[in-house]
Amino acid sequence: MSEALARLAVDLTANVAGFESDLGRANRQAEKFARQVERDLGKIGAALAANMTVALAAVSAGVKKAINDLDRIGDVSARIGVGVKALQELGYAAQQSGTSAETLEKGLAKLSRTMAESAAGGEAQQALFKALGVSATDATGKLRPVEDVFTDLAEKFRQYKGGAGEVKIATELFGKAGADLIPVLNEGRAGLRGFADEAANFGVVVGEEGVAQAQAFNDNLDKLQTLLKGVFNDIAKDLLPSLVSLSQLFVENGTQARG
Repeated sequence: MSEALARLAVDLTANVAGFESDLGRANRQAEKFARQVERDLGKIGAALAANMTVALAAVSAGVKKAINDLDRIGDVSARIGVGVKALQELGYAAQQSGTSAETLEKGLAKLSRTMAESAAGGEAQQALFKALGVSATDATGKLRPVEDVFTDLAEKFRQYKGGAGEVKIATELFGKAGADLIPVLNEGRAGLRGFADEAANFGVVVGEEGVAQAQAFNDNLDKLQTLLKGVFNDIAKDLLPSLVSLSQLFVENGTQARG
């Protein structure tokens, strides 16, 4: 009986020792797994943070570019006499037709001058508009909106597409930009309307209020930069006497050291 109890005790001791050993290994493996998970999560967290930083920077840059573009649209609109909405719509149409917005703006500026010359009695300009069947002025003799005349001309170019002298007529109307504008002009009235609707659906057309706010924002940024320049000038002015004395002391000590 005592021998059986002794063997049982030995077996229990061995089993307990084995269980404790296995438990220790399990604990160590669990701890190792937990540390690995923690490291992986740390990497994921760092990656997410880095991606978030990049995303925020991209959004910030995109917003500032949009503001600058709207500011420029406002300036161009005022310079060539085309409404901001029409300028954005026609700019989109030009880009979709393979022409840059800058080329379009140059062409519209020349068209505006051509219209003014026609209204002022320029025989060549009047003859050009008459031949095309497009009027530069309304019934009262007042100049029509440039964008309206452009649309009328586009319809004429659509009808005349590929005709002889197309480039010459475009050049007379739009100057050096004329030839590059033929693709968008050939879209005609319906094509331009379609591009305008598409631009509105894509959110790339901003109204006069939005453009005005973009200009006001950039104007305020310019003023803030000027104010900061003034602050730094004041600081420099106050520090300069001490800086001059200090620099003079360095020069004198350096001269004495060399002597």
